[in-house]
Amino acid sequence: MDDLLTGLSRARATLTASIDGLTDRQMTSGEVIPGYTVQDLLGHLAAWDHEILAAVEAYLNGGPPYRADMATADVDAWNVRARDRRRDMAMAPLQTRLVCLMTRGELGSVLAAAPPEIADHVLDYPWGERGTLRALVERYAIEHDLAHAAQIRAWRDHEGGNV
Repeated sequence: MDDLLTGLSRARATLTASIDGLTDRQMTSGEVIPGYTVQDLLGHLAAWDHEILAAVEAYLNGGPPYRADMATADVDAWNVRARDRRRDMAMAPLQTRLVCLMTRGELGSVLAAAPPEIADHVLDYPWGERGTLRALVERYAIEHDLAHAAQIRAWRDHEGGNV
C-alpha cells in the first residue's frame, strides 16, 4: 500500500507543480484540452478522486458496491456532467485547488488506514467494471494526474502565457 500512497502523493505534487504560478485568469481562461480550462481539469480530477474514494469506502465497509451515474461506455458524458456541476458551483480558482487537494487527502487517509493486502483485492469500480484496488488507484488517480499535468504543462508552454 505504501507504493500507492507514494504514487498518489508524487502524482499530485507533479500536478500542483504544473499549475504553480498561474493567475486566476489563466486558471479559468483558455482550454487546456477541448472543453476544459485548468480549473475544470482540477475539478475533474477531484470528481474522479471522489468516485474512487466512494468505491474504496464501500468495499472496506462491506456494503454494496458504490455505483456512479456512469457506464463504461458513457465516461465522456459523465465527465461533461461532472465538469458542468462543478462550474455551476462557481468556485474561485483557489477554492478549486483546495477541493482538489482535500479530496486527494481523504483518499490517501482511507488507503493509509486500510490493511496493505487490500491493494490486490478485486472490487467493483464505480462504473460496474471489476479490478484490483491497486489498478483503480494507479490508472484513475495516479496516471490520471500525470496525464493532465503533462497537458497543462504543454498548454502553458504554447498558449497559457498568452491568456
